[in-house]
Amino acid sequence: MAFLQSVYAKLLTRAEPARGYPLWFPDPNNRLPQEYREAGLRIGDVGVVTADGTFDVFFNICLPEDHPLHATYGVPKGFQQIPLADHDIESTQPGDPHGRVIATQSIDQKRVAVGKTVETPRPVAEQDSMGVRFTSSSNEGALLVLPEGADQHDLCSLLLFEREALRCGKSWYEFAVSKLGRTGVSADSLYLITGYHKTSSWSLVTFDQSSGTGSLDALFTASKITNGNISAAYSWQMSSAVPCHIGPEPYNGAQNQTIFIRGFKIAIRECILLALLHGDVSISYEPPNTNWRTGESNLELAQKVESSSESNETREQDGLSLLQIPPTGIYHPSDLLIKCIMRNESDCEVTVVHDNVWGNMYQELPQGCGLPKDDKGIMQLIRNKYSTQSCSGVTCPQLHEGVSPSYAWSPGMQHHDLQENPEQPKNALQDQYRDRESKLCEQLRVSIASLTNQDPSTRYEIFTEAANVLTRLHSENTLLKQQLRGNHLDEPLGDWASPIEPDPAVPKLDGV
Repeated sequence: MAFLQSVYAKLLTRAEPARGYPLWFPDPNNRLPQEYREAGLRIGDVGVVTADGTFDVFFNICLPEDHPLHATYGVPKGFQQIPLADHDIESTQPGDPHGRVIATQSIDQKRVAVGKTVETPRPVAEQDSMGVRFTSSSNEGALLVLPEGADQHDLCSLLLFEREALRCGKSWYEFAVSKLGRTGVSADSLYLITGYHKTSSWSLVTFDQSSGTGSLDALFTASKITNGNISAAYSWQMSSAVPCHIGPEPYNGAQNQTIFIRGFKIAIRECILLALLHGDVSISYEPPNTNWRTGESNLELAQKVESSSESNETREQDGLSLLQIPPTGIYHPSDLLIKCIMRNESDCEVTVVHDNVWGNMYQELPQGCGLPKDDKGIMQLIRNKYSTQSCSGVTCPQLHEGVSPSYAWSPGMQHHDLQENPEQPKNALQDQYRDRESKLCEQLRVSIASLTNQDPSTRYEIFTEAANVLTRLHSENTLLKQQLRGNHLDEPLGDWASPIEPDPAVPKLDGV
């Protein structure tokens, strides 16, 4: 079943990347409390995509500790609720019209009516019944039909969620492994939901060469659902065996079927997860700027684990069994980005990547193409729009334009810097943040003007000029080092790496 989820996700994410990550089984997980299943997934859910294509919810950061969802296993250590108001969520109802079809570029659609076919370049309009013929000569494809349309809901501001994921990423993995017993999770599988598309009914198809079907010729028909019998109302006629299904069964009209999710993918080093599985680690819930195990650096342990994994051997070293952690085998576009960032940011222990990142990267590619396989190609795409510098052991890609250079934890920053009063309204917290951000930006502008005799006006100009100044300083520093080495000056070069004493005439950029 993981095969179907992976094929479906890999193909449909390329069709409309802005929608996020598609689920092969949109139904709410049966293990959830009845009240939770009635509404389906919620913003703030933390969990993983399962092998069968559902979403397994562990807890929700927006709900109190005593909520029924948390009744059995509680919440992770260091848990702090982030309450949301209605104005914190942007809803589009309906987001998709009745009869909407999302399909890969290789699939052609024709509307079927009164025994004849006519080409339909746009989604099927709302009606009592519908019929669409899908054909494709490609060896792979995926499609989703929404006979009753869909609604879209998204968190307005991602800042609080991003910071919470950076602060608590390790503790959430510890909770999943130690408290929930999810020992099969991979080191890049945790998801924090920030948005979704939901519907009341759906039908979906996926196929590729490895499934034994190299083409598609199928007719989908849908009529009004009566007595909750969706199988009698929706049907497929296939020329060959192609994986497809309809739902939900039984049908009750509830808008609780999550067809797409959007959120932060959270990853930790495999060595940290391995230690959690063996119970050899104690997690700190302060900002992640301390080592989790004494005696060796995290990077050294990571290299040992990765070296052992590559040779697929089992050995004992320093009390740890360096077994390769089994991959989940479930495709997600962020996984390539996360692995690449981890390899290029050697001191990074926690990486948080939102689905917007790979969605934006797909815009740089020809339609239907996937991400590059090599680190160089991936990092080039990332750096076209994002910065990925690791800070205090965490990394989260940040857009070059329109936002601060980094929302990652900085040395000495504590969670109460963000939210001193948990009961304080979220919009007030956002106003405080924006006010401080504006002041820091103004200080940076004044400093650039004093250093370069240029006075940038917009945020983009300010950050661009700041980056240019730093680049020039780095180039000059490198040139000086090369000149020293060329003159055979063997004296230590530590002074060149020392911080330059600030000019009293330049305003101090506290916190930048």
